[in-house]
Amino acid sequence: MSDNDQLLPLILDIGCNNFRMGWAGDDFPDIIAPSVYVDISDYLFKSDVINGLGDIFLDTKNQAHLVGHDALKYKSILKIHEFRKENNYNILLKFFYHYYQQLNISEELRFKQPIIIITPFYKSELEKTKLQEIYFNLLDFPYLLFLSESQAILSTLQKSSGVIVNIGESNTYISTIFHGFTNIMARDMFPITGKDLTSYLLNLILSKIGVSKNIYLDKAIAKEIKD
Repeated sequence: MSDNDQLLPLILDIGCNNFRMGWAGDDFPDIIAPSVYVDISDYLFKSDVINGLGDIFLDTKNQAHLVGHDALKYKSILKIHEFRKENNYNILLKFFYHYYQQLNISEELRFKQPIIIITPFYKSELEKTKLQEIYFNLLDFPYLLFLSESQAILSTLQKSSGVIVNIGESNTYISTIFHGFTNIMARDMFPITGKDLTSYLLNLILSKIGVSKNIYLDKAIAKEIKD
């Protein structure tokens, strides 16, 4: 990438299920990673001494936590945590820095891009303040913009008005925008999520198969079928 391209705004979508990061103007994000982490001392099982356990973590480089795809490598050994649902901003900082390095930005241009964070309409001012502290005070980025998901979707469609139905991993919300302005009286949030649809699909498949057949189908596989 040229120097000018490396100074384009970076768009972040910090979701409960996936973390997405990419350059403004691109059709697809450069980074899509699960919004999870593990503590390398937080095992799924309890044991004082397990021979050879230290050899499993050869790639951790003395890190206390692993994030994203690296964390999922140890999901059968360590407890998986979802930092977005825990509002763990220390992990978010490590998560962002880990994947920011993978963009291969020149050393002299690092932390000089404008940051655009896609946010749902219900994100609190406290959460925004925490994010401002990370990107302004700790990482020293020059600009930060919070862009609502509804406006981002309409902008992608090159529309200024519309009704947005967004089914996320934590909530489903409906919002309306008219000529670029949000109608705060015409938006709502419902506790129906993508995980509910995955669970329903899983139950539907298993109930149709019947008890006479042995089959293994977990939520991860059901989610891939749904997607």
